[in-house]
Amino acid sequence: MKGILNRLSVEDETIKDHLTSRSVLYNLQPMGIGTPYIESLSSYLSRLSIVHNVTLSDLLKGTVAPLLKKQYIVQELNSGITKSTSQVINDVSIISINYVDALERLTGRGDLANLTMLNWKGIFSKDLCSKYRKWCPVCLSEMKLNAKPVYEPLIWYLKDIKKCDVHSTLLQDKCNNCNRRLLYLHSRYIVGTCQYCSSWLGNLKKEYETEISDEEMFIIKNYKQLIESTGGVNFFPSKGFVPHFLERAKKQLRFNSNRKFSKFLGYESSTMSEWMSSKYLPSPQTLIHIMSKLNTTIYQVIYTSENRLNVDLLKHNNFEQKRINFEQMREILFKELNTEKPKSLYQIAKESNFYVITARNRFPLICDKITENYNLYRAAHKEKMVKKIEHNLKLSLLEERPISLAEFSRVHKISKKLIKKYAPDLSQKLSNRYKIYLSKSKTERIKESLNEIEKIANDLCKRGVYPSIGRIMMKTGQSSVFFEEEIRRGWKKIMFKLGYKLE
Repeated sequence: MKGILNRLSVEDETIKDHLTSRSVLYNLQPMGIGTPYIESLSSYLSRLSIVHNVTLSDLLKGTVAPLLKKQYIVQELNSGITKSTSQVINDVSIISINYVDALERLTGRGDLANLTMLNWKGIFSKDLCSKYRKWCPVCLSEMKLNAKPVYEPLIWYLKDIKKCDVHSTLLQDKCNNCNRRLLYLHSRYIVGTCQYCSSWLGNLKKEYETEISDEEMFIIKNYKQLIESTGGVNFFPSKGFVPHFLERAKKQLRFNSNRKFSKFLGYESSTMSEWMSSKYLPSPQTLIHIMSKLNTTIYQVIYTSENRLNVDLLKHNNFEQKRINFEQMREILFKELNTEKPKSLYQIAKESNFYVITARNRFPLICDKITENYNLYRAAHKEKMVKKIEHNLKLSLLEERPISLAEFSRVHKISKKLIKKYAPDLSQKLSNRYKIYLSKSKTERIKESLNEIEKIANDLCKRGVYPSIGRIMMKTGQSSVFFEEEIRRGWKKIMFKLGYKLE
């Protein structure tokens, strides 16, 4: 392994000299090219490290880092793979641009941008991908069962994609064995496995089966069309595309003002103005919702020439005609004064189809009372929530097995942000307790692994067989066991005790 690392860990200038004649890294072909299930960049990096027989962190630090243009990314890599790097590697970001550029030069490939969402930076804002890996257990198992290379498609990682459309299963986002969420980049990351406990993530059981709604299928369809087309289109949309399209749609549907057009789409006119002036981009969810409203897809409006919108405006016109009169408004407001769960004035106005400003001007005293009731209700609800969170945190701190704040959040269906806000001290105690637990578990696991390795090494040595890393891995049945630095150091000590000299 050391020889391979020495070959890969060349100086920057040496790498540049190599690039003129041949690639430094293998020209590994990404999986799923030309399909909606093309491989993600992080998955590709994992497979690349495996074929070179080095850890991902060694590959990144020794070979990729010298070609990264942003110095802060290099500095982060030198101190270890960080969350900030890992969470945007497949997304629309400066970091993904840097990695794609470096890897294309090292492998001699020119299509690695297709393994990220970079091609669509003109129409999508940032944070397209989830912060952690997601996967379909059935897909992974079928790859392995059919003796196909295991990989993790880009589409699984998108925030808006919650289910696998191939098997109608919920995408998983935490290891079933250790309950941890998995970063995209990690020194021990192997596609299809957990980087923390080395458990296989595949599962052919039907326990994850679920129905996919029409709305979810429409979201999946939009992303599938875009991802599948990346290798076969001649251009990608620029940042001016969205405002241009909205203006064209407004004219086609014969709306004579932004206010009416934004009302039809279901957004504030001020927001629409910001989109149409290129001040901001709609979020990915919003853009897909707009396409749904206009009865088309993102791919169609970009690549179908003279695309005519086929929209039924009758429903919208009927909705506009349903505005209530002042007497009806008064009755609705009076009724809301006595509800058990008070609503905000804005929520009432939205549900009943009238304007807040009209209600305030016409019925100021009633509106003030509604606002007061709502504020009191929110304060009482907050107090109740604080007590509930604190109570559950105290119970969790007494449990035998420590849990993470993320697991507590999922079990009790409360966001981590809210937990930290309402119970900062207790939530910190829970987090610290879990960190100590993980540290102890890791120490015990490494100790057990080294005991097993020493036993195997002694046995091989007695039989006159050199106890190499490869032979020991075959005996343990765990290909990732030597990816940990502590294990490699321990193996060297064992070899020294047995009388072997290592370089």
